[in-house]
Amino acid sequence: NEFDWWSSLRQFLIVSARDCEDGGKILRLLATSCLSNNKNCLAESLVEISLRIFGGMNNESSGNDVEIKLIGVLPLEGKVLRMVNWLEYNATTTSAFGEEEGALIELDDGSLIEYNCNNSSSTYEAAEEDFDCSGQVMPSAAEPLLEPCPWIYALHYIQDSTMDKEYAHHHRHDHPSEEVSSSNSRSLVVGLSSRSRLYCGERLLSNAASTFILSPAHRFLSYVTLGSR
Repeated sequence: NEFDWWSSLRQFLIVSARDCEDGGKILRLLATSCLSNNKNCLAESLVEISLRIFGGMNNESSGNDVEIKLIGVLPLEGKVLRMVNWLEYNATTTSAFGEEEGALIELDDGSLIEYNCNNSSSTYEAAEEDFDCSGQVMPSAAEPLLEPCPWIYALHYIQDSTMDKEYAHHHRHDHPSEEVSSSNSRSLVVGLSSRSRLYCGERLLSNAASTFILSPAHRFLSYVTLGSR
């Protein structure tokens, strides 16, 4: 029953936020549940939750009301290791947009999937209707990491010609038999494994890293190696 889902949740993540006409907010949350409709007992499920915070600009709300609704349950093929928001960066305008709607999900075997909210409406009324609709899970187009990484950052970025050339050069060196996509939008995942290995996709950046941070606004990846002072 529904109570079972609420009592089994972990790893809450806000994947979307929209303004309401009354001045309030509608949030969409994603959580992992150890309960699953999947026959595979080792698999988990994603639980979609809508949280409506009324703004008090109409006669129906006092401004302190909150409505929580279970939207849907999406079965997965394994256990969730980590869920993170997408960061977005436009290299042409050198602007960082912060968190993008949706989420990147890493399963315990290291495979990457994406959650899409399906929120494309711009009007208040349509946006509120969208939040009652279930999203979808799909395989990620991002380059996979070489091993499961409990700590990850996920980045969507739009490249300029300079970044395109640099990416193409390194990609052809590492994968000479593959063609480089002409798309100017790419997904990038950086992860740190429990063995202290830092990866950017399939590339090993360090085999002795203790922590790291990815900053689209400052255009750098910074990490600390083991033994640093």
